[in-house]
Amino acid sequence: QGGHPLVSSDPHKYEMSGKRLALMLCVLNRREGALNDIRIMRSLFQSYGFDYTIEINPTAKEIEEAVQRFRDRISSSLEDISCCFVVTASHGNLGIIVGSDEEKVKLNGIIKLFDNDKCPKLRKKPKVFIVQACRGDVTDLGVQLKDEPHSGGAVELPDSFTPAAINDMFTVFATQPGYVALRSREHGSHLFTFLEEVFRKHADRDHLYDLFVKVNERMVQQDFHVLKDRGSKAKVTIAMESTLKKLLYLK
Repeated sequence: QGGHPLVSSDPHKYEMSGKRLALMLCVLNRREGALNDIRIMRSLFQSYGFDYTIEINPTAKEIEEAVQRFRDRISSSLEDISCCFVVTASHGNLGIIVGSDEEKVKLNGIIKLFDNDKCPKLRKKPKVFIVQACRGDVTDLGVQLKDEPHSGGAVELPDSFTPAAINDMFTVFATQPGYVALRSREHGSHLFTFLEEVFRKHADRDHLYDLFVKVNERMVQQDFHVLKDRGSKAKVTIAMESTLKKLLYLK
């Protein structure tokens, strides 16, 4: 764990030789397979030199306090910091996640703690947020293709307002706005399962955005079974929002 020895002189890449910090907040309540989410992210953090903290089953207040401590640790650090990751895995809805006490935490409040005004230590440094939580209660049951089984139209994500103080951020949501996020009772969240597979194969040469494009590609190729919809096959598409100005390589 700790800093990475390589220095990039490429002006189009983030310089990643400093310390890398990560925080994961994982709520276990009625989330079978969540321990596998923790295993996957712990392995990723270790593989890419992150100094990380994992908070298991925090309440809403404990989530807010943990994020605040993490931000304060970054702000007070005397070391050069290359980037930070904040990963949340819990129940949720559009714009919120839920603590182990069923109380709500606004995602925007978490993200804003790391903007250029509240966390100047990370100005011009990449800040990555991965959100594994439902964003609504709609299940995507897919569309039955007939004449064009291989057609590939682009998915247009909804517009979102980004305050000017927020920059160099990359946020990955496990599903589209208004939709449920899916997971396996045995293997945990599908986002983390495919993240592990893609990062193992491609992180040595691909930058972060392309890695998650590959994660999305793997996810949309799969049919998932949803018991609450009488065993219907379901689809899921991740959503990415980026204000990154350079390419972020973990290797």
